[in-house]
Amino acid sequence: MLSYRHAFHAGNHADVFKHLTLALITKAYCRKDKPFVYFDAQAAAALYSLDDERALQTGEAQSGICTLLEKLENVDAASVLQSVDSALIEADEAAVKEAAETFAEYLGFCKMLRKTSGFYPGSPAVVCNFAREKDQAVLMELHPSEIEILKANVELIKKGALGKKDVCNIHVHHRDGFAGIKSMLPPKPPLPQRGFALLDPSYEIDKDYSDTEEAVRAAARAWHNSAIAVWYPLVERRHDKTVHLKEACYATNQEVLCAELCVSKPESEHGLYGSGMLIVNPPWKLDTQLKALLPILAEKLGGVGASFSLNIENQN
Repeated sequence: MLSYRHAFHAGNHADVFKHLTLALITKAYCRKDKPFVYFDAQAAAALYSLDDERALQTGEAQSGICTLLEKLENVDAASVLQSVDSALIEADEAAVKEAAETFAEYLGFCKMLRKTSGFYPGSPAVVCNFAREKDQAVLMELHPSEIEILKANVELIKKGALGKKDVCNIHVHHRDGFAGIKSMLPPKPPLPQRGFALLDPSYEIDKDYSDTEEAVRAAARAWHNSAIAVWYPLVERRHDKTVHLKEACYATNQEVLCAELCVSKPESEHGLYGSGMLIVNPPWKLDTQLKALLPILAEKLGGVGASFSLNIENQN
């Protein structure tokens, strides 16, 4: 929807959950030496100022990334591990340690970026931070104003705005992301054949749900065994749409991870009380890593009634 601007919502609890999940996925793809490509169907601006009048108008970042950085000011992997269920660590110490390291790196990255440039990272910036120079990112954005901001911010990223100059190769496309996902997958040379994609529309209109479902089906068919991540809001009046979106992912006949973070109980038909991530063909151990970190996010970002859930379905 072209009236939607993510700057109003940058840094909220849903953003933090989504970005941490993307960081974990990116790190998982970095386990192998082969390069990967990341497709972002709704890239928006990539970088945001939390002092921007739009962010200040909603104040959503204050109860999101700002709260998290305040409560975990000097966090490192060791301190994160202290908050993880010991049984989970005992069951898979390597996966949980990697999750703790990634969480600490993500928070350190957000803190550094705000201190050095005043920016908060959107999804493309998070992936580019954790990706390697040999990896590639394909960013799509349809909004006529947002695409110009995205192009300018990508130039800043290439010049070292993320704190490093060896960033991955970034391609920017002014186009509808749903159509882009369907036409560009599987990746064509010189893009790497392995990688993952993110579908992250505003969901302000019902068509966003059906378009996402169609894009997931197309991506799963064309790019089999690659991760397709879908973010979605938890809003009471859209419950049926959310159920249908999940069913579309399960119908791909691939393994699907569904994780949700609720910062409160639903209090009205319209309020955003949480968000979810659906990952078709999730990377190995992602479920274990989110099990370790979701309780921390719920505790630090949630109020009364905060909760989380995680399950994996395999329709094969």
